Amino acid sequence: MLETRVVINGMEPCDPEVIEKTPTLTRIANPIHYPLDQLLTMFLLAERGGCIVHAAGVHRNGRGIACIGRSGAGKTTLMALLEGRADLDRLSDDRLILRAGEPSLVSGTPWAGEGMVAANDTAELAALVFLHQGTTHDLSAIAPREAAAQLLPTTSIPWFDEPAMTGCLATLDRLVRDTPAFNLQFSLDGGVADLIDRLI
Repeated sequence: MLETRVVINGMEPCDPEVIEKTPTLTRIANPIHYPLDQLLTMFLLAERGGCIVHAAGVHRNGRGIACIGRSGAGKTTLMALLEGRADLDRLSDDRLILRAGEPSLVSGTPWAGEGMVAANDTAELAALVFLHQGTTHDLSAIAPREAAAQLLPTTSIPWFDEPAMTGCLATLDRLVRDTPAFNLQFSLDGGVADLIDRLI
């Protein structure tokens, strides 16, 4: 059997056992799997102005929104309703990375939900949207205090590590102060896309 070697800048960074090769692709297998990869990412982000949030997301022309909600809030449903829209690119149906800054950013993650939406893409964060399923469509602005109350329980926070926890909470505080926030109630008739358009 032939040994596969990957050489980068004259060095061999990987053991041949972690190289996966097919006729069309050579890649390095990820040795760190879920949930360890998510825990490590949570720590890396916490002291660098970022956090992982249970949210779906879409973007267009460099501007995106985070559609935040606990399990059952309608993240996957919303992404299914927006599927096929040529003017909107979906980032995720379950978890996003939010980073506070000038501008703040929203990014897709590899952790897809039931809808299997997971894009390696980033956009400027235009709005925080908190999802609530209902029988009609309604979009209403909310104050930073209410946004914080809904954002906190949907965020992966390292409560057991004080410096990381403090950094993550500071990021959340900055996000709700600097980003417009809304409650979005939506039904299954598909008209919710018009409300999403207004926010982007």
